[in-house]
Amino acid sequence: METSNRQGITAALGAYVLWGLLPVYFKLLQQTSAFEILAHRVVWSVVFMVLVLCIAKEFRATLAFFKDLHNLKWVIASAMLIAVNWLIFIWAVNDGRILETSLGYYINPIINMFMAMLFLGERMRPIQWVAFALAILGVAVQVIEVGYLPWVALCLAFSFGGYGLIKKKRPIEARKGLFVETIVLAPVAIVYLAWLSSTGEMSFSNNVQDSWLLPLTGILTAVPLLLYTAAANRISFTTLSFFQYLAPSMTFILAVTVYDEHLGMPQLISFACIWIGLILYTSDSLRRRRK
Repeated sequence: METSNRQGITAALGAYVLWGLLPVYFKLLQQTSAFEILAHRVVWSVVFMVLVLCIAKEFRATLAFFKDLHNLKWVIASAMLIAVNWLIFIWAVNDGRILETSLGYYINPIINMFMAMLFLGERMRPIQWVAFALAILGVAVQVIEVGYLPWVALCLAFSFGGYGLIKKKRPIEARKGLFVETIVLAPVAIVYLAWLSSTGEMSFSNNVQDSWLLPLTGILTAVPLLLYTAAANRISFTTLSFFQYLAPSMTFILAVTVYDEHLGMPQLISFACIWIGLILYTSDSLRRRRK
C-alpha cells in the first residue's frame, strides 16, 4: 500500500509539474500562431494515443465507442470545450498573459463548485458561498482598478469547468476519452493544416525548431493526463486535490520571475481574494472528509 501511495504521489507531481511548465514550452513556439499550435496538438495527440491504446490493447474497444451516438454527442461537446480551453491558453501565453492563465486555474475549483450546484443539484455550504463571493470580488477588483474584465481567466475557468461537468455526467476512461475527443477535432485540424501548407504559411515546414517542437505537443498533452489517471487510481481524492494548485502556482511564479509580467497592487489584491477563498474552500472540504 505504501508503494502504491508513493507511486501515486510521484505520478501526481509529474502531472502537475508538466502542466505548470507548459507556458515555457509554448513560449518556444511564440512565432507560430495559436491556431496552428492547437491543430498540431490535436493531430499529434491522436497519433500518440493510437500508439498508447494499441500497446494497452484497447484500440478496438475504443473504436466501438463511436457506435454509441447518445454518448458521442457529449464527447463532441467536451471536445469543443477543451479545444477552446487549449486555444485560449496557448494564445494567452504567447501574448504575455500568463498571470491571467494562472488566475483562471486558481478560480477553476470554485467555478466547479458553483456549476455543480447549478447543474448537478449539489448544495453549497456557507463557507463555499464565502469562497465564491471572494472569487467574484477578485474579478471585480480587476474590472474596477485595472479597467478591464479578465476574460482570459474567466474563459479558461468556465471552459475547463464545463469540460469537467460533462466528464462528471458522462464519465469515460481518460485514455479513451482523450483519443475520442482529439479524433473528433482531427478533421478540422487536418483541413486547417492542409490550408496553411498550401499557402506556404505553415511554421511546421518552414521552421526547423518548430518542426520538432510541434509533434511533441501530442506527448505533452497525453502524458500529464495519463500520469493524473495513474495518481487518481493510487491516492485519495483529498490528497490529489492538494496538487491542483501546483500548476497555477508554477505559472504565477514563471510569469513574474521569468517573463517579467507586471504584477501591480490591483492584480495582487485580486489574487489574494482568490487565494483566501481557496484556503477556505480547501479547509472546509478537508474538515467534511474527516467527518
